[in-house]
Amino acid sequence: MNIFTYVVGQSVDFALSLDEWAFKAEEYVYRYFNGNRENVRNTRFGDCISKIQFLSQLLKDLEQGFTIDNFRGVIDEQGILQAIAAIKDVELYNEGEIVPAIALESICNAPWNVINQAQIETRRGAATSLIEEIVKESKSKQFDGVVKLLTIPRAKPIYTKIGFVDTDGSGEMLLTENVAEKFLNTQQQRRNSQIFD
Repeated sequence: MNIFTYVVGQSVDFALSLDEWAFKAEEYVYRYFNGNRENVRNTRFGDCISKIQFLSQLLKDLEQGFTIDNFRGVIDEQGILQAIAAIKDVELYNEGEIVPAIALESICNAPWNVINQAQIETRRGAATSLIEEIVKESKSKQFDGVVKLLTIPRAKPIYTKIGFVDTDGSGEMLLTENVAEKFLNTQQQRRNSQIFD
């Protein structure tokens, strides 16, 4: 299990990292997809390219209500940003009551983590570790680990494996308090089992 460090807001130059990711993604399009963006359509890598563009736009367009303080990421042991997310504190209606939560507006793995050809920078588990840290942040804010996100059908199995549940069929998924705790415990057990391997 790779080890990552959680980074927040001003502590990292997210804009520069996203620019580097966009450059690297274009390099992969040329190297592995004959330079044709149509060849990445409906793939995890194609989704990654779209998310990089979306997150870059969020950083630039202040009218959308996001600042650098809404950005989170995880870096590896070399200080390379391996996954990035934009989050907001929200209130949502769940099981008849209004509960505070963190809304995960978008999460993106580095392009070398989703391309099928392994790269020297590839570090598996970055996005899962980032979600883990966001759940911990939700708990620290007294939101009980509750996290909400909106996903596309292709990504739904990844979030279901973590414990997110579909709320209404629209793509909105929710990680509830009990499941959040189980997810954190599972992550810690995986870490502990590696210590003894």
